[in-house]
Parts: sequence; structure tokens; C-alpha cells
Amino acid sequence: MKSNNLLLIVLGFALAAGAFFWVKRSEKVVAPAANAKLRIVNVLDKEFFDDAHIQGSATVASVNVPFVDPAKFAAAVQAWDKTVPVVTYCTNYFCTASGEAGEKLMELGFTHVYAYEAGLAEWVQLSKNDSNYAVEGPVKNKVWGMVVPKPEKDHGKVREISSQELQKMIKD
Repeated sequence: MKSNNLLLIVLGFALAAGAFFWVKRSEKVVAPAANAKLRIVNVLDKEFFDDAHIQGSATVASVNVPFVDPAKFAAAVQAWDKTVPVVTYCTNYFCTASGEAGEKLMELGFTHVYAYEAGLAEWVQLSKNDSNYAVEGPVKNKVWGMVVPKPEKDHGKVREISSQELQKMIKD
């Protein structure tokens, strides 16, 4: 009889702990990409997004739409409101995918397109000393330590923004 009571107590604690963690995890609300006031688009492969990405919120959609195949990228964003600002980003200045994805968005008719060319590497470094630069994920990939200087040449037609400008967009 004592072992049955002990088992019931252990199971009760396990269920309570599980419910607590489920509620804590579900407290975080992230805007769906279709209804956001701002979309921050990580254009890297999913494995990089899962490791680290700029944190979203109830009004800011932080999504992963890899820019490997421009046609698949276009299909993934077709339902989005083209008047909502979109910021693309990838790893750092060495990566050109954010600018290319931004140009594709402009071709598709998006009216407010920006590229955060310093990328996640800079954002991760900023997050170490300033909680306003929130990152989600385990941040295990060593590439996030590769902050590189801004090159002299521009990446293209898309307006480049700084980390401070992106942070202001997220807060507004």
C-alpha cells in the first residue's frame, strides 16, 4: 500500500512539473508572420536558425525562410502583407544572402525592405552585454563569433540597417 501511495505522489509531482514547464513555455507569444507589424527574416538554413536567431515577440515575427532557392523563398512569403516592414539577415558581412533575399522581396512588391548585413554574428556579440539584443537558441555554432568589419562596397539595392536601427524597429 505504501509503495502505491509513493508512486501516486511521484506521478503527481511529475505531472505538476510537466504542466508548469508547459505553461512557462507557452507564455511566450510570437507573432505569426502573416499578422506581424515587423518581420525579421533569418535567411540561413534551418539548422543555423535553430541554433540561434533574433528573438521575436507578440508583434514582431522572427522567422526562418532560407534563401537557397529564390522560387521557394518567393512561395514562402507570398501570403505576407507587402506593406509590413521586412528585415532580412544572415551570418555577417561575408554572407550575401540577406541582400539577395531583400532584392527578391522588392521584386515581389514588398515596399519596406531592409537588410541587417552585420548579421547574427554581430547580434550575438551585442547580446552578451545588452539584453535588448535578445537571441533565442543554444548559440553553440562558432560562426556566431565571426564578426567582420563592414566592407567598403554596398551589397545592392536594399537599404542596409545597423543593429541600433533594427533594435529601434523592434521596440517601436
